[in-house]
Amino acid sequence: MKKVVVILNNGPSSPRSWNGLRVANGMMEVGMEVKIILLDDAVFCAKKGQKLPVGLEEQNLASKLTELSKSGIAVWACGTCMQAKGLTHEELTDGVNGCCMTDICNLINDSDNTMVF
Repeated sequence: MKKVVVILNNGPSSPRSWNGLRVANGMMEVGMEVKIILLDDAVFCAKKGQKLPVGLEEQNLASKLTELSKSGIAVWACGTCMQAKGLTHEELTDGVNGCCMTDICNLINDSDNTMVF
């Protein structure tokens, strides 16, 4: 089974983050082992309590990350990025874990491919 790491850098309002999660979901559906790493502003994609305007609720990235986690995709948020942005572990949505740079490097090293959005 191919192993892929998907790295998101942009916050929840970016279509790049939304598309990165769509690609991650698609790769999982074709039998790939997928792990998602949230860096920089992307840590806000995992913030609980996102309230999107009417008609855009399906683009709630925190809900999508919880859904992907329940499907078997491991989701990691960079602890240093969280600290720099003032985000705590308690504010992360279900299924998202904090990690350090060593964890991130080990995930990348263990993967066959890395995609950056």
